[in-house]
Amino acid sequence: MELRPLGSTGLMVTPIGLGLAALGRPGYITLDRAKDLGSDRSVAALEHRSHEVLGAAYDAGIRYFDAARSYGFAERFLASWLRERGLPPNAVTVGSKWGYAYVGDWQVDARVHEVKDHSLAALRRQIAESRALLGEYLDLYQIHSATLESGVLDDHAVLTELNALRASGLTIGVSVSGPRQAAVIRRALAVNVDGVNPFQSVQATWNLLEPSAGPALAEAHQAGWGVIIKEALANGRLADRDQEAIAAALTNPWVDVVLSGAVTEAQVRSNDGAIAVQLLPDELAALSKLAEPPDRYWNMPGYGLVDAGQGSGLLPWSWAVDRLQRSHDYWVATTRPDGRPHVMPVWGVWMQDALWFSSSRGSRKTRNLLARPPCAITTDNAYEPVVIEGEAALIDDPGAITGFVAALNQKYQTDYAVDFFNPTDNACFRVPPSWAFALTEADFTGTPTRWTFPPTSR
Repeated sequence: MELRPLGSTGLMVTPIGLGLAALGRPGYITLDRAKDLGSDRSVAALEHRSHEVLGAAYDAGIRYFDAARSYGFAERFLASWLRERGLPPNAVTVGSKWGYAYVGDWQVDARVHEVKDHSLAALRRQIAESRALLGEYLDLYQIHSATLESGVLDDHAVLTELNALRASGLTIGVSVSGPRQAAVIRRALAVNVDGVNPFQSVQATWNLLEPSAGPALAEAHQAGWGVIIKEALANGRLADRDQEAIAAALTNPWVDVVLSGAVTEAQVRSNDGAIAVQLLPDELAALSKLAEPPDRYWNMPGYGLVDAGQGSGLLPWSWAVDRLQRSHDYWVATTRPDGRPHVMPVWGVWMQDALWFSSSRGSRKTRNLLARPPCAITTDNAYEPVVIEGEAALIDDPGAITGFVAALNQKYQTDYAVDFFNPTDNACFRVPPSWAFALTEADFTGTPTRWTFPPTSR
């Protein structure tokens, strides 16, 4: 993978970088496949996993690595890998961020994983913490999820401090999130403190579902800023077409780096394969039709909800998957022939990116689903609910049923025989989500998150 300049910063990067948000803390690990991650999410286990993924990324040619103070122990894991690997500081380019603090106490179920603080005191404290861990490896320091509402782009004291850090040789950047990314980028481009704009790069969300920041990112590139793309896979919603999604991001002429959020060596290698993907104009035109309005992608209107960059922030899809996996019971809502709703609890298993459950062949919900496959399903914890909508597919493949029964017995400590789920007596269903929603009761206005998914073959 060839090196390229990060704008006019003087830093060299690779077209694909590795972001460590999913590797540095247990609550943000991508849990879609338990066989990839196992059940051990101790500090030692995740440090080992981080080293494996970092090593695979480096061996694949990736030379930009992105962390943050709020990514749990991401900086610590990165620093220990760099020392273990024996790499000199000029062998890689390392970016990190300040402005959020990790407060999850290494608990997967922590109600709040991070808190936002864009004050001068937070900047001074966190740059010291980052430098203590990363030392000479730290090349780029970014404001984490700057918003217009936080006032950080108008805080003279903070901006002056960032100017001083830039003068010391550190490259200064800004990262943005939410439906108003473009406005924040343009405000950052206009910052002037004593004749100097401290910012030299921007990190923003751009993907096939949410490309609205593109024009503002092109303006940043034109101004000489480096441009780093995060969430190219839309927090997992595009994971099944990862190479296509990353390749599409790389076709933008203003992009310097697209971050991979891989949590396994296989995912690194798959993401890296995007370099070889050449999308034709008609393919790009077809992919552009996946785009959603920014407000739909980021927010749920009403109820006093705040922007995505405020409160605890948007929940990652891995958070929702964790709840879908751990829920003991699920409420399945179907539609009767006369249009009346029907709701019943079931046992179920989240596996292969879908919710699997069974029901008697003659039950009302089975008859409803055979006639009208669309349904809604929710987890059993109303304090941290996850709701999915999708179409129930009847499973009659013996191998698939055997896999479902094995997973069900493991989860519920039962010993059902496969014969019990004979399709003539019991119906097994698989529901891949087309839409999902989640929030936490602890931060009702700051966490509501909606996901939509591309159609899948059933």
